[in-house]
Amino acid sequence: MNSRVSIPEVQRIPFAALSEALAQQVLTLQGAVWPNDEEEESAAACAEYLLGDSARPRRELFLIQVAGQVVAHAELFGRVIQAETHSFEVACLGSVCVLPTLKGQGLGKAVAQAALAPIDAGEFAVALFQTPVPGFYERLGARRVENVWVNTHSALPTIYPWYDEFVMIYPAAYPWPARTIDLNGPTF
Repeated sequence: MNSRVSIPEVQRIPFAALSEALAQQVLTLQGAVWPNDEEEESAAACAEYLLGDSARPRRELFLIQVAGQVVAHAELFGRVIQAETHSFEVACLGSVCVLPTLKGQGLGKAVAQAALAPIDAGEFAVALFQTPVPGFYERLGARRVENVWVNTHSALPTIYPWYDEFVMIYPAAYPWPARTIDLNGPTF
């Protein structure tokens, strides 16, 4: 799969409609991109992935397939988070990845833009996510945010919950609160 590919259409799949075969391909792709993750590509891991997470309403996957294989992926789901003075829903963007042998061919940009399109369409007001590559998302119209982050659903609620260096929102113009934010669940 090292040859240059044309960018096929991004498939938008509600999580509830995800087949076991596609779920297995997503897990295989994630394992290729993040090989140190504890997530195994076993049947048990696939079943657990398919069961989803009740804390992730409106969960959707955005996939690109080449020759019947998932080569790029992003996930989007809704979550209510808490600022100091009010709660509000965000679109949580996560697991944006491309098969390592196909990086640099525009697939990541295509899947990220497709995953952010529901925000542009008004399905959500804002997307929240973490990344080690902020410049990529800034070129798509996102910006970095600096907040004090907590997760009251954690055994250690005041420990910084994110694992990537940069936390971002999309669109950049969204009036993001400059206060403590409770993620109300695990990072994504």
